[in-house]
Amino acid sequence: MPFGNHAEFDISARRSLFMRTTLISRYNQLIPGQTTSKSEQMSNILIDIAMTAIKETSDWLEIYEVKESELG
Repeated sequence: MPFGNHAEFDISARRSLFMRTTLISRYNQLIPGQTTSKSEQMSNILIDIAMTAIKETSDWLEIYEVKESELG
């Protein structure tokens, strides 16, 4: 997907950096030995990671579809 201008690229880069930070933060809560988590807590963290990834992927798909429609 080609970006139309530098501003679009900056927005995409910021979103990606924010998503990376969010996912790393949640992942760090799962590192063995770092904390003692109950299985319910671990399940909630894993569900949050999955839902975050699903939302981000669907947002990117929507952006891609809009850009595709703009191209013709």
